[in-house]
Amino acid sequence: MTLTAKETALLEYLLVHPGETISQARLIEHIWGEETDEFSNSVRVHISTLRRKLRAALGRDPIRTRIGAGYCLEEE
Repeated sequence: MTLTAKETALLEYLLVHPGETISQARLIEHIWGEETDEFSNSVRVHISTLRRKLRAALGRDPIRTRIGAGYCLEEE
């Protein structure tokens, strides 16, 4: 599985915070920095692509969306 730099950064950040709900604003702050604003679709697009790749590699999607709150990496 080949990940882009942003996908890798997203996955690493979620892995460091397992079970914790991470807001889109927090992901933007820690991964994109000043490159984008919090109303950008960038996080959703990258999460979607990362999910597709993880599903293909793992046979499941370990990322959960907490509507209105953010994203969470399931702990096994």
